Amino acid sequence: MSARPDDLQAVLRERGSGLYDGAAPAEQVLDLARREGWTALHLDTTAAPDKVALLEAVQRDLALPDWFGRNWDALADALSDLRAEPGVLVAWTGSDDVDPAVRRTAVEILQERADEGEGGFVVVLIAG
Repeated sequence: MSARPDDLQAVLRERGSGLYDGAAPAEQVLDLARREGWTALHLDTTAAPDKVALLEAVQRDLALPDWFGRNWDALADALSDLRAEPGVLVAWTGSDDVDPAVRRTAVEILQERADEGEGGFVVVLIAG
């Protein structure tokens, strides 16, 4: 689903969850989330073409704990623990720069977290 600012604001106000294609710059998306009281995180993978670099960027940008194991299972566990009220929004830039198979797996894990239904969790994929 495309996330225009008005649509995204409605998702945030309803404490929704999901993955969306961004139709606005990352800073605008992050500012909107902050105004709605959400924890807003910027994941930048423009210099992370492979799995190792992606997981390092995720740990850095999402401030994951030191125990984060830099593998897919550890990512799923860490995201499950990533909670805030009313929710967490991740604006992901550079996803197009990641190896397609790695990106697919990361998106699946992010979608699983969004589908948990416990607390709002929104990921906005920002093109460009």
